[in-house]
Amino acid sequence: MMPITDRPRPWHIQTHLPLNFLPPALLDTCKAWKRRNHPNMLFVTFEEMKQDLRGVIDRVAAHLGKQPTEKQLEQLERHLSFESMKYNQWVNKENMGYRKTDSSGERIAFMRKGQTGDWKNHLSAEMAQKMDVWMEENLRGTGLELVTELPK
Repeated sequence: MMPITDRPRPWHIQTHLPLNFLPPALLDTCKAWKRRNHPNMLFVTFEEMKQDLRGVIDRVAAHLGKQPTEKQLEQLERHLSFESMKYNQWVNKENMGYRKTDSSGERIAFMRKGQTGDWKNHLSAEMAQKMDVWMEENLRGTGLELVTELPK
């Protein structure tokens, strides 16, 4: 795999890793939430992609200064679909040896259903209420609104 420094700019790096697994100087060199409106920063959520994948692709392409052809957009839309990603070993962590099982020994896939709102099937009403309270308290004044379920 080619090092990022050998790739053409603009560079794009995405991660789902917790902050403590990332380089120690990251917060000194990256754009933090207070820089969310900076022209070099772009936030994309899973819910946005589920609701309008083509729109998100268009937005990311514009952010990167790219103008993909209609054929490229169609290919990207197929490649970035949840169904395609679910079976991509570079995304589903199979190439990293990810193996998690439930209490009965049944294997749990890293990428499960690709649905918004599925958390309701895994959290008790009490836990869901605690999550709502936590979000209300910790996101107040940030301008960040988490969408936890799309309308059907």
